[in-house]
Amino acid sequence: MLDRLRHCLRVVSARQAANPLRMDDPALLEVVLSEKERREDRVRAMRLLGLDPARAARVLAVAGPGAADAVRIIGEYVPILRQAVIGATTAVLVQDFGPPVGTADERGLVPVSARSSAVAESGGSDRPANAPAPTGPGRPSMVDRGLSDVLNAAVAEAFPASQAGTGGPWIGVGERLPAFAAATSWERARRAMRFASSTWHGRRVIAFERLGALELLADLPVQRLLGTSDAMRINEFATTEAGALAVDTLEAFCVFGTLRRTATELHLHHSTVASRIAQVEAVMGWDVDEALDRFTATLVLTVRRMALSSAQMAGRLPSDPTGVGCGR
Repeated sequence: MLDRLRHCLRVVSARQAANPLRMDDPALLEVVLSEKERREDRVRAMRLLGLDPARAARVLAVAGPGAADAVRIIGEYVPILRQAVIGATTAVLVQDFGPPVGTADERGLVPVSARSSAVAESGGSDRPANAPAPTGPGRPSMVDRGLSDVLNAAVAEAFPASQAGTGGPWIGVGERLPAFAAATSWERARRAMRFASSTWHGRRVIAFERLGALELLADLPVQRLLGTSDAMRINEFATTEAGALAVDTLEAFCVFGTLRRTATELHLHHSTVASRIAQVEAVMGWDVDEALDRFTATLVLTVRRMALSSAQMAGRLPSDPTGVGCGR
């Protein structure tokens, strides 16, 4: 048995020597992002990839049609160090970036090309001396909010939304964590991506930190959420043309907050908006002027968006499990 064991070890050793992992091998990134691997193995994989284990890291999850273009868009705003396709999702790893310097947009982010010249002029630091220290895990900084907002606007511009939300891509932004905890950031990026949607009133890019208590929904199967009485009634109502218009208008109202702003965004008269919302209220027994009913409406509509995106990611389209694409 010892002779056989020695022989097996020699064969395995020879195979590993003949097929060494390259520094750009996606398998190394999979090791970094796997919670099943030992910490020392993840740190070794980071070093082989040229990553600094002492610096914080963030992982983004990208899925759906146009994922490659979405990764390119991400690279315009933050320097991508490594990326790899894992299953049907692309993992994008970036390492610590402070508040940008130079000419920023209204949300405080600048493209990498503009930032790099400013970094060179500042002596190699991309964080101004008077900038606030980065916040801890779970507490979004202005950079965190700016990153998801700017990426969402850029992706939405490149991939126009539709009522049915039949396109992609969808992006989940994981937390900024110590590099050896990149696996946690990756897992949270995938959880955040469940909330991404390409419908008119959804967001293409969702940051985990911004979900708060809402991320608890990621633990529940979408079909279970869709099986609630409210979800079933609103989906049935949305199968008619008038119902689809009314539900879409209510969703816009939940996003924009007021009748007048909703009317402006939808290019409708405010009385039309009020009439459509009243139709949904009559069917559902809601009064959206009441805080609890308004919260319930927002929650049910969020679940519908999650269901549609989940069906698309699983390749179950053109079947529409929510009815959101019917009637128009």
